[in-house]
Amino acid sequence: MLIGGVVHSIWNIWTTPSSLVLLLLNIFTLELLRPFAYQLIATICEKLNRVNIPLSLSSPTEVFKLSVCYGLGIGFLNGLSISLVPLTSAGQNADFYAPHCNCMSIYILVALECLLLMPMHVAWTYYTMSDYPTKSNSVPLIITCWHIIVGVSTLFPSCIVTLIVFSLSALLALILTSRKVAASAHLMKPVKKE
Repeated sequence: MLIGGVVHSIWNIWTTPSSLVLLLLNIFTLELLRPFAYQLIATICEKLNRVNIPLSLSSPTEVFKLSVCYGLGIGFLNGLSISLVPLTSAGQNADFYAPHCNCMSIYILVALECLLLMPMHVAWTYYTMSDYPTKSNSVPLIITCWHIIVGVSTLFPSCIVTLIVFSLSALLALILTSRKVAASAHLMKPVKKE
């Protein structure tokens, strides 16, 4: 993801405005890599279990913890790639998820976008990791469409549109994640004997 962000940012120095094709390729690549990340995490859990460190993807709480770590990590790497804009001083539209903005400093815009990206990636990871054992395609497809909508919002010339979409998406991600965690916790509660 970091390499994709770096390449995308450098490419945009010469291609203004941002290319829809490159953006979609970046999103599709990330979504296609999610199953491999799941398999890697499952393998790590198996290795840890052999040395008596209990960690299982069949436990809802463990899936949530791993999703938070993985999601925040991806969000952080995304944030680093966004930060190439002020660091390289590339100028208007030479960016990754950071449209040109006249109403606020690019540093504030980058900080806000990084903050809003993390809960989205946590939710996307949590839902897809919870769904992978069922081998259904509906959840990954919904997450991919959601990711595309968020990504396409960055192609608008105004940062206000992007920030509104990012804010609504982050709020939705927090609500859905908290509901899923609450539902998982409810299922795990022992039944009280009367």
